[in-house]
Amino acid sequence: MSEECRRYDGQWREDVVRLCGGYGVKALAAINVVELAQILGREDELEKAEVTLTNIRRLVGIAPRPISISETLKAQQALTVLKTGVAEFDEMTPWGGLRRGLIYGFAGEFGAGKSMFAIQCSVKAAGGRDLHRDRGGAEHTAP
Repeated sequence: MSEECRRYDGQWREDVVRLCGGYGVKALAAINVVELAQILGREDELEKAEVTLTNIRRLVGIAPRPISISETLKAQQALTVLKTGVAEFDEMTPWGGLRRGLIYGFAGEFGAGKSMFAIQCSVKAAGGRDLHRDRGGAEHTAP
């Protein structure tokens, strides 16, 4: 067992040290809060699992740090802009398209073209390369 594992002194110490010995502290630091809660059998204690995960991440030097609004704005402004190919849409956004690295959600009437627009943006973002597209439903090939 690594020295980092033995140094853990937060909540659920016995369980975390046992898991750390099996998975390794870096592997534990890479999972998400829900996965940690499930592995520990404490799905109903997500807030405590979040604190525990933060403590595990501190052991490997990846502790979260507060980010100011100005830092966030600078980071967003540094993202490149993807022109969607729909001039009316691009003109309505403050930066003239979609910023790469951000997540967007589109709402609208059934059949309005939300999915087609998302596919068009994905193809433009991929530079015209082929994209795998889930067509919905179960697809398989017979043996």
